[in-house]
Amino acid sequence: MSSEELGSPERSYSLLVVEDEELIRGNLVRKIRENVPDFAVVGEVDNGQAALDAVEELNPDVVVTDVRMPVLDGLALIRELYFGYPDVKLVIISGHDEFAYAQTAIQYGVRDYLLKPVSIEELRRTLARLRIELDKERREFEEAHLAFPQASAQEELAASAQEYLRQHYAEELSLGELAERFHVNPPYLARVFKRFAGAAPVRYIRDLRIAAARRLLEQRPALEVKEVAALVGYPDQGYFSRVFKKATGRSPLEYRELRATGGEQELRR
Repeated sequence: MSSEELGSPERSYSLLVVEDEELIRGNLVRKIRENVPDFAVVGEVDNGQAALDAVEELNPDVVVTDVRMPVLDGLALIRELYFGYPDVKLVIISGHDEFAYAQTAIQYGVRDYLLKPVSIEELRRTLARLRIELDKERREFEEAHLAFPQASAQEELAASAQEYLRQHYAEELSLGELAERFHVNPPYLARVFKRFAGAAPVRYIRDLRIAAARRLLEQRPALEVKEVAALVGYPDQGYFSRVFKKATGRSPLEYRELRATGGEQELRR
């Protein structure tokens, strides 16, 4: 299959590879870069947690992931992406042809399930199908939703969703529930929100929570970290601490101590 059949580089889409075995990951990345020019590999990571961080930062169109990985496995990853980033297309690669894996993959919207070793032709066929799907979604979104006066309605939707999240960030929220509240489907809300807010809803909620946590750590020194975490919407203190450190470069306790001792300049680094 030629590059013309697969699409032109001008219509390229971004792709993240998630695989814990370095050799397999490198071979997969090389195969995609050399044989499927309309998909740009924008990142490669070795576990599901790193993949979530990369999706938040890179906003890929496609995630290709192994199943069995450390820290956060592939099935847990696809569940997180299904609810938080419903517009991301998911492909699983695995050395295990197990029905339970395939069942879970279908449940969470995985577009294909490929067995290792993945051949070039399998990759081409899978990514060609995804390109057609992505082209169709992009075209429909641009034609049906970006022309005036729909654009003004989109901006109003994004602003309303932002205001709702500012008022309810400490509650347990999902993109599906947010979309249902505004009578749209989750992928559409995710695209519109990102277009006008500059970040995916999941990232926007995280930023609101971290900003609130900063204020609580600074202004209410009597609160324990677990209490701060619960107040801003993180019932799991360990997860809150990881998210806080990723966002600020400091653990909650380090942040509080530096703030209390006048380390504002260091905190702003």
